[in-house]
Amino acid sequence: MSQSKGTSSKTKSSAPPTKRVSSFQITNNTPGQPSVLGKSTGKNGTRSSKGSSAAKQVKEEVRTKPAGANDKQPKPQYDEAMEKKFDAMLQGDMSDLLPLPRSIVRIFISSTFSDMRAERNALSRDVSPILRSFCSSLDLDLQLVDLRWGLTEDTQNDHSAERLCLQEVKNCQNVSLGPNFISILSERYGFRPLPTEVLCPEFEMLRSIASRQGLDVALLDTWYKRDDNAIPPEFVLQPIRSQFPHFGDYSQGSEDLRQRAMESWQTAFTSMLSIVREAARLLHEEGKLSEEQRHMYFKSVTEFETAKGIFEAPKPSSHCLLYRRKLTGLTDEHLEDKDAHRYISITDSQGKKTVDKNIAALQKASISKIVNILGPQNCKTFNVPWKSGGVDPVANPEHRSYIKDFSLKLTQDVTNMIMLAKKERSSHIRQREYYCGLDETLHHLHFCKSKCETFCGQEDILQKVKDHILSGQSRQPLTIWAESGAGKTSVMAMVMKKLKSWIKGEYIGMIRFLGTSPSTLNIYDVLFDVCGQIADCTNTIMEPLCYKTMASLIEYVPRFLRSVSSTFKDPIIILLDSIDQLSSENDAYSMSWLPTTLPSNVHLILSTLPTEHSILPNIKKRLPESAIYMAVPILPESTGKKIIDKNLKLRHRRITDDQVQFIIETFSYAPSPLYLKLLLDEAVKWSSFTPVSDLKLAGSIRAAINILFDRLEQKFGEILIRNALGYITVGLNGLSEIELEDALSCDNEVLDEVYRFHDPPVPGMVRIPPVLWARIRYDIKEYLVERMSQNKITMYWYHRQFIMSALVRYVPDKFLEKLHLTLLQIYLAETGVKKNIYLSQRKKDFKDADRQVTPQPTSVTNLRKLKCVTHHLNHAARAVDEETFKGLVYCNIHFLSTKITACSTGEVVKDMNTFLKKRNDKEVETLKTFLESSKNKLKNPLVLARSILVYLRPEEDSIYLKKLVKDANNLLESSKKTLLIPTFPCLASRTPGVVTNTLLDDHQYRCFAVGSESNQIFTAGGNGKVEVWSVKSGHLVKSYDVGFAADEIHLAGSGIALLYNKDMKALKAIRSDSGESVLEDIIPKNVLSLTLCSDKLTLYVLAQDKKVSLHQLDLKQGFAKQTILQKMFDVISLKTVLSASERYLIIMAECTPEDYQSIKESWKKSGGFASQPHPYRFAAVDLSQGTGNLQHCLRNLSKIPTLGETISAYRGNTMLIAARRHGIFWDIPTGKCDQQMSKGKKLVMVYRPDWTGDSQCKGANTCFVQPPKQQFLAVGSEDGYLIIYGFESGLPVGMKAPPTKHNKEVVSAAVSPNAKVVASVCQEGVVKLWNPGTGLEVVSLQIGREVRQLTFTLDSKYLLALLMGESSRMLVFQGLWNLIIKTIYSLELMLLGYFDCRATQSSCVQQTDNHITTRYDSWQYENPVHNIIQ
Repeated sequence: MSQSKGTSSKTKSSAPPTKRVSSFQITNNTPGQPSVLGKSTGKNGTRSSKGSSAAKQVKEEVRTKPAGANDKQPKPQYDEAMEKKFDAMLQGDMSDLLPLPRSIVRIFISSTFSDMRAERNALSRDVSPILRSFCSSLDLDLQLVDLRWGLTEDTQNDHSAERLCLQEVKNCQNVSLGPNFISILSERYGFRPLPTEVLCPEFEMLRSIASRQGLDVALLDTWYKRDDNAIPPEFVLQPIRSQFPHFGDYSQGSEDLRQRAMESWQTAFTSMLSIVREAARLLHEEGKLSEEQRHMYFKSVTEFETAKGIFEAPKPSSHCLLYRRKLTGLTDEHLEDKDAHRYISITDSQGKKTVDKNIAALQKASISKIVNILGPQNCKTFNVPWKSGGVDPVANPEHRSYIKDFSLKLTQDVTNMIMLAKKERSSHIRQREYYCGLDETLHHLHFCKSKCETFCGQEDILQKVKDHILSGQSRQPLTIWAESGAGKTSVMAMVMKKLKSWIKGEYIGMIRFLGTSPSTLNIYDVLFDVCGQIADCTNTIMEPLCYKTMASLIEYVPRFLRSVSSTFKDPIIILLDSIDQLSSENDAYSMSWLPTTLPSNVHLILSTLPTEHSILPNIKKRLPESAIYMAVPILPESTGKKIIDKNLKLRHRRITDDQVQFIIETFSYAPSPLYLKLLLDEAVKWSSFTPVSDLKLAGSIRAAINILFDRLEQKFGEILIRNALGYITVGLNGLSEIELEDALSCDNEVLDEVYRFHDPPVPGMVRIPPVLWARIRYDIKEYLVERMSQNKITMYWYHRQFIMSALVRYVPDKFLEKLHLTLLQIYLAETGVKKNIYLSQRKKDFKDADRQVTPQPTSVTNLRKLKCVTHHLNHAARAVDEETFKGLVYCNIHFLSTKITACSTGEVVKDMNTFLKKRNDKEVETLKTFLESSKNKLKNPLVLARSILVYLRPEEDSIYLKKLVKDANNLLESSKKTLLIPTFPCLASRTPGVVTNTLLDDHQYRCFAVGSESNQIFTAGGNGKVEVWSVKSGHLVKSYDVGFAADEIHLAGSGIALLYNKDMKALKAIRSDSGESVLEDIIPKNVLSLTLCSDKLTLYVLAQDKKVSLHQLDLKQGFAKQTILQKMFDVISLKTVLSASERYLIIMAECTPEDYQSIKESWKKSGGFASQPHPYRFAAVDLSQGTGNLQHCLRNLSKIPTLGETISAYRGNTMLIAARRHGIFWDIPTGKCDQQMSKGKKLVMVYRPDWTGDSQCKGANTCFVQPPKQQFLAVGSEDGYLIIYGFESGLPVGMKAPPTKHNKEVVSAAVSPNAKVVASVCQEGVVKLWNPGTGLEVVSLQIGREVRQLTFTLDSKYLLALLMGESSRMLVFQGLWNLIIKTIYSLELMLLGYFDCRATQSSCVQQTDNHITTRYDSWQYENPVHNIIQ
């Protein structure tokens, strides 16, 4: 309520907020005790949970105060006053609530009717679709309220048209964002009605003076009856059918009676209008009526609307517009035109038609007043030449031009006004500073306030609740229970309101009306929001790890409450109303989530039904103490009378004593607040002159509801009411008004009934007249409540009894699927709905009739659509066609990706499970299994699309899955981001026993090599075979059973392939085109390593018999030369590599433990050398001498061997060794082995700490790679960096380390021969591609498997990576690396697919937190690195 004390005080300004306390231990505090964090610019612990889909959407973010935060702060981009109000509301203050948020642009169109048909048609046909689309892009609905069409004799009968219009003006003002009233005026003033209610003193004066003038007062006495039940008393104009019962009677055979009734009423109406106007004029002259009172009898309906919409409206210039049409050339000589009377008021004077100057003066005065209020910027005038026949844009080019100009200006004005309002609303509060949402908080507080308006009595239970809170004796939750309709929700609301008077001092009060909003359906969300509101009020940070799952949250809530109460000593009252309205998710009904013991200052109060879902018995099992349960007592008669009096006064009504007694007697049969409300809703219609004997009341709640439904059906027709109320009942949390109108407009049964007696007014369009729902809503407004549902304001039944009655009556099985299918249709309407309709009563067929349905774009902001589509689809599962449930929803890449992004993968899986329980479908089942098992985070649509291509292999008859795969590929190919695009299901599960002779078959490969023409891949492995595959198709080209299990395969010259088995130390040579063994006589035994020269014809082999010898094999001539290595040291294993000059063969030998220990001791003895904790030592053989002498790599000016992680040819006879964090250059001829300085700069070459920072630089370099022309050097390291160094300078590109890196050690890297891209892979199986021109990462792909081999093809079109695991797979990427990278496929041993890297031209270089933009040769790569397959 009021501000909390001390460090808990919530103070917001443009500066960072006050210190926020953490509910988890940070330093050496007692567990569970708060610790103070540093000052924060904001907080938002998140709902990253398996407990709820709604809770999964918030990203974890705790932002600490940045450097320089004490500097001058920028002007705050929010409303400080509003934020203070929000803070007060969070603590329980309901005294000054902000209005509910607005998600609709609802504009009342005010104009005369007959003369404005062209403008109104343009609004419906041309303007409305544009505005709907515009609003849809802003996640807003649009509703143009035009009540002039659709008015029937029923509205004339009860004279409700004016009342309905004014009510709609008010509704538009209450709910619309931005514009809410548009006036379109010309020369015509409009229909001027009789007053429907006249205060008694005024009516008696009118009657008296009319009688003195000899006017027909008997006519007034017939039509106006005194109603003393009104406050103040008034005379009421009676329904037309009270005197002319056949008025508006369209039953068969009533044509003549109906016509006579209409004529009789017109005569009576004209006479009464003349009487009251004359009487008003005379009273005004006598000074008994003011000018304003007199004007009420001469005023048009249009001016009544204008007065409500503009004259009496707050800030009309921000919400109202005027469009005035001036007809030029309409002179007296044109008044004889047969259509002139529709455009201007004409009077007949002495046989000559002239303009009615009195009415013209009224119109002029009204327009002048509008212009003065709105100003010229909101008023547009159009001069339109008069043409015979009136305004006709089809026939007259000038009129067509006017309509086009009118439509354009109106569209511009409305969109500008919407944008301004949207901007003003967007900066109200800093929502990221709060756990609680403003909209959700407002919903519950407004709901609470409405429930308190007519509350009376129940002093006993309120006193008991007060005592429970103030005494502090019980530390257990309090449970209030009652039967449905007994008023427990009102009691809970009243407790919330009373807290301010009960508690002397500060407190936190909160209430949740469960089931009234999406966030109060799941107990996980409820508990999180409760803790979040407490955290907001006490400036506490919730511990993220403690609410990841429902189980962890249940454990966390009591600890959190204890933690907060240890520092915040004021009372905290939590009210959870209607536990029975929770969904069953997370085992809500078991009540296992309910804390059994609370801190002394925390009070939790629940309400529930006594038997529903066994909730109350389950609470009593956990909390058996009887003192913590309270039943809401039945209402006594005295309280009933108080409620009657208070309720009627709020409605400005009273009833007679006899009528009161009749209600009390009826109420005594079922004394509940709901029943009494239903009785009062009936009684408010009673007049004082209605005898009690004519009154009827229902004997039960259900009967009273059914009587209400009966009356609605009698008044509006059974078909309209059945469908309208049925749609509301089955809607997800109800429907918004525009959704309901859209549904009714797509319901041919309803439209056929509505258009029985007249055609749709706008050619090509068939839509429900807005006035119909406006009239229905007016009659049932007391039984509907507004709630926030997926950011939309929806209306739903305000009580369970209404829901149950409506379900039974309007949603039986025979109508259920039809209702859901129609709603599904409107939510799937991306661009509206056009469909045929045959109006049977009119005997007219309308083809592709536009229903003017609100566009429902599939976007992450349109959460309402994403939720409602699957809700209605699943309820209509048995009736919906395959194209809808698969083609548009479950197998639609756009819908799937959008819903996963906006909600979660888990929610989509849950939707599919619900669907599959009602209807089996193989394709949906397959897709659900894929989503369930996916290890990737699919919220990024591109990741989802790629995963579909990688894992889904549709069967031949799965047409919708095949289309899904195709659309996923198209989505990736159309993206402008750098991407990897699989086109082959490389990681799809295999079918046991099925051999396809493709890369998806199960293989046992250990190695691969690329053919010189780059169109074939040679694989070998444990199956003893060498197999050749087509890179482009992934199909097997040929296979040789060579009986040799190879660990390495090398393609040499002269058509020879070399196979090597490390364990057997065996080397085998075969013909690459046939598999035939060759060179058997020159290949040595016990092969330790092999290295090919660049010409692919000379092979160097180290083999060991008694000694290690070097064998030089001429593969073309077929002869060998052997040299014994001199003084070869003991090794565990070894590898060989040639120097760049190919003069030296370098041996990289893994040290024996004894050798390593000896080298280690020499470091200590020398005292001047840092340790080199690496496994390899190095030696070189001079191939030009043939002596076999070894030249050892020694540390500079010593005899200590240099140790390293790897070695690579650098240039000429110089090698580059990875030692610690350095690059060590070994000049073999001179023996010099040390770091080198960069030319021109005093910086060490290839020295990582200079660029990553010494503290961030961990571990050694692990690999060196360079392109053939040595443009750069790429270096991977143990700490995950891949740094591109200039080859000559040894300094990184851009003179800094890249902003991204691998999470684990880089184990391999490769450079494309054309030097366009570098690839790297780490221990986690993440492959990254780098732009060597910028040194920045351009794409990342998590494989999740060990990558044994990584290389490019010679033509640089393919990147190949061999995966190892239970079965081997291979990745094959194809592309132009500076523009496009494509993965072609994956084997189970070979493939991942076809990947595409796209780029857009730019010259900028930019880095942001989650988005990397890099430049390469005037091309810009864009890659949201953290969103690529994680």
